Amino acid sequence: EGFPALPESQLPALGASYGVLVTGIGGTGVITIGQLLGMAAHLEGKGIVIGDNAQVTQSFGKDE
Repeated sequence: EGFPALPESQLPALGASYGVLVTGIGGTGVITIGQLLGMAAHLEGKGIVIGDNAQVTQSFGKDE
């Protein structure tokens, strides 16, 4: 028996660039999500810019 086949995805037409903002604090997978989206864009032949602040989460709560 099993599950029925899923329909093919309908991809939207992209006429312009757009941005995706993923936020979170250390340990939530934000950098991993950015890297996955970046690789997906790269594989599709699209440009990608990723700006992450991985070091910022280490300074919260510290008086320096």
